[in-house]
Amino acid sequence: MGYDLTRLLVGSEGTLAVIAEATLRLLPCPTARLTYRAIYGSYGAATRAISAVLNQPLAPSAIEFLDERALALIRTEVPEIPEAGRALLLIELEQNHPFTPSEIEAFEARLG
Repeated sequence: MGYDLTRLLVGSEGTLAVIAEATLRLLPCPTARLTYRAIYGSYGAATRAISAVLNQPLAPSAIEFLDERALALIRTEVPEIPEAGRALLLIELEQNHPFTPSEIEAFEARLG
């Protein structure tokens, strides 16, 4: 067992290495996409939802965590965000075939 070089280089923000060659692998654009906005009353509830989302078959392509300060700024332009919300998650799912109702239901159950 050695060092995890990927984490080491990412953690060093590129200061520990020079990349001399890279290979680009292109993937087809996903044909199905779902975006969720979930509002939580506490940071703990939001982080538990993140853990639940990451430990299920539909892997998110993106997760954005917005804290109270970010929400306060956003509420000036989007007043329909509830004042009781202390954390907001934006989650995007993508795949190359339509989402089934059972996949959607299982995913939504993980949001809490």
